[in-house]
Amino acid sequence: MRRPRRNHSPQSFQFWRLPAFGILLFLLLWPPLIKIYFYNPGQISISLLDMLVLCAAVAVAAVLVASPLFLSRTVGTFFLFIALGLALAALVNTYFIGSTLDVLEGRDTGSGQHSGLRLFVVLVCLAGAACLALLHRRMPAIVSGVVQVVWLFVLGYAVLFGAISVWQKEPQESRLFAMLKTEDRTWALSQEQNLLVLSFDQIQGSAALGVLRRHPELVEKFDGFELFEDAASVYPNTIYSLASVLTGKMPRNAADSLASAISGPNFIREALEKGYEASLAIGDEICSVCTAKGPPEFQRDRVFWEFTSLLTIAAEQAYGLSGDIVSSVLSSFTGQNLGRMGLKYVWKLDIDAFRGDIQNIRPSSDKPVVEFRHYFASHQPLMYGRDCTLKRVRDRTQDLSGAEDEVYCVLSSVGLFLDKLREAGLYDRTMIVVISDHGYEAKINALQDAPLAKDFLFPFSATTGPDNIKSAGTYNPTLLFKDFDSHGPLKVNQAPASLLDIAATVCETLQGCSLDVEGVSLRDEPPDRERSYWRYGGGLKDRFTDGKDRLHEGLDEWWEVRSFRGNLAQGLVTSIWPASSRSGNTSARIKAGEVIDFTSGGNSARFKATGWGQAEEWGTWSVSKVARLYMDLGRRPATDLSMTFAARGFVPEGVTMVVDILVNGVEIGAVTYDRAKPQGVDSFTIPVAAAMNDGGWLAIDFRVKDPIAPSELGLSSDTRWLGIGVHRVAIDEVVSE
Repeated sequence: MRRPRRNHSPQSFQFWRLPAFGILLFLLLWPPLIKIYFYNPGQISISLLDMLVLCAAVAVAAVLVASPLFLSRTVGTFFLFIALGLALAALVNTYFIGSTLDVLEGRDTGSGQHSGLRLFVVLVCLAGAACLALLHRRMPAIVSGVVQVVWLFVLGYAVLFGAISVWQKEPQESRLFAMLKTEDRTWALSQEQNLLVLSFDQIQGSAALGVLRRHPELVEKFDGFELFEDAASVYPNTIYSLASVLTGKMPRNAADSLASAISGPNFIREALEKGYEASLAIGDEICSVCTAKGPPEFQRDRVFWEFTSLLTIAAEQAYGLSGDIVSSVLSSFTGQNLGRMGLKYVWKLDIDAFRGDIQNIRPSSDKPVVEFRHYFASHQPLMYGRDCTLKRVRDRTQDLSGAEDEVYCVLSSVGLFLDKLREAGLYDRTMIVVISDHGYEAKINALQDAPLAKDFLFPFSATTGPDNIKSAGTYNPTLLFKDFDSHGPLKVNQAPASLLDIAATVCETLQGCSLDVEGVSLRDEPPDRERSYWRYGGGLKDRFTDGKDRLHEGLDEWWEVRSFRGNLAQGLVTSIWPASSRSGNTSARIKAGEVIDFTSGGNSARFKATGWGQAEEWGTWSVSKVARLYMDLGRRPATDLSMTFAARGFVPEGVTMVVDILVNGVEIGAVTYDRAKPQGVDSFTIPVAAAMNDGGWLAIDFRVKDPIAPSELGLSSDTRWLGIGVHRVAIDEVVSE
């Protein structure tokens, strides 16, 4: 007898399929999320309870959206099999690609690892699930049993692994639910006395000065301030730089990190002991003296971005999907097209936190206040426009035009803060220090020929030395200071200041500290002194050798303490180049009688530092106000040296080119080129005192007084600032033209 056809009408819809579908969807999220949360958390700090609720919410929402698909028993069954296939793929990818042991021990942490293999697993599981869905009515009982066993294995293994993970991890308080509360985040200051240190990431001091000079409307905000143009950082990265600010001491080794500075003696704890209301806020750093930052609205957005980041990484781990695809899908929910880099660096989106804090300033503290707040918002790759809106997200360095906008954003935000203090009647009762942890990275400082370089970069800020990937400019942080009851136009102070001076200034205000500070108070102009700094001793190729980030963590092995006197442009850049290289690079060693040839086939590339153009057949033009050579004599000279060079000047009709020659900061002479003498061979004596330094290094500067571009004269489209064109240089040997 013929078997009657089944009714596939809506009345035959079986409601048990919806909760089954929801459970499967929950399992699609749960395995990768539990793995990421417990073994690869990064900057994500969402509790287990948050994850359970969010997973359940997503699953319920998906069930409601997909419920019409189950009006047909055939379609509903098909989607159940597809969901089962995806759940199986997520399980295999999360727990077996890279091995379960690697997952448990946190070694399979690289987002995007094995992405091709994971995607292949997904395709195989989906193909198998589709075949089973189409053929399940014709399957023998044994095949149906196998499918049920697989389903029980997926369910049981995921739940078991999640339970083990939870059992191994201490429970966290729900941050998400805490942030959804609407409590008032008042920035409580005192009517009696406030001492505030505001820090922003990697804003170079020379760039801050350039922006203030180009924008007088900002200068008016900084009533009573001094800008220490020659400020120096002891370390060109955040970890140890901020540690030195808190303690007032040079870090001695890797143990003297930011975490140890927070938990150990620092000026915040000194203030607490003296009865001040004191607090510290550095990103999301967890410590006993930290304070929350930002209004509730910002915190809610931040948590949502963190969950988006978690989901993005989880999708890569579970299905091999590109993070760009996931973040693009989710961008409509975040309100901004953050992209993968934005999700990775969400913790640096805190310029809104600072601007939100400003709105909550209240003179409500019954004690004098000391605070230190560091904001990461000005650090690439997250870049802000002049109006402090997120302009673009990309994994590469900032340019000088973008840097101007970002520095303007920060300084204008500080200006808003100063206005709020005036409105609250707290300006005269508040000492304010505005700093950055260090200056810009090497790539920005390398833009010596850019139009804005003369405003934002000091001479030789791109100097790195053999194999050093941290430029001199990274040691030049912003440092603005205003004392109590201070008024008057913004003053540019060229005294040799240091970030070590912050703690000394606070301690003087506290009438003494138990801290053994190495700086001097900014209330007393810092005298001429020797300033020490940590110099990286390895190349870019050495940075991640053996999986360790030596740029941030290798202080004991890959960094060395050096010192300099004088200003940054002469002392630091002269000191940073001749530091010993871990790779033993001696390319700048000049042999006795060796001639430096500046032609296209010559050897000058070994000795050029900054300020030079491309070598041509006849020689090389200087393309900056200062062009520098470095050479290693390999010895301390016993007598005066003789330097001879053959060169020409860029002297079209009506132009005279004057070039001063300096060696290690000591002027040894000058040469003038004009139409009557467009070129020549000149010799100068280098006093032995100028060459007497560690190792016999010579920093030779060709300082051009008024370089000019051919394009400015209408001679060509060449926009380089041309000054002196060098053919050959020799030490202790005369060369002829």
